[in-house]
Amino acid sequence: MSIRIIPQDELGSSEKRTAEAIPPLLFPG
Repeated sequence: MSIRIIPQDELGSSEKRTAEAIPPLLFPG
């Protein structure tokens, strides 16, 4: 696992890609 801290500017687009790559188990809620 290589999780990097992403700036809020890119959070919007990166979060979508991350959500598809990483299982929802890491994102409670």
